[in-house]
Amino acid sequence: MFEVSLADIILERFKDFMRGQPEPYKFLQVFLCARKRTLFK
Repeated sequence: MFEVSLADIILERFKDFMRGQPEPYKFLQVFLCARKRTLFK
């Protein structure tokens, strides 16, 4: 059985997205803010 955690999936997608992202740090900030809002609703 092969287990992949949600964090691993998010990290992989994030890395793929970053390759084509001109402003990675700005995106990272927005991404983290969005995550915090959904996690601590």
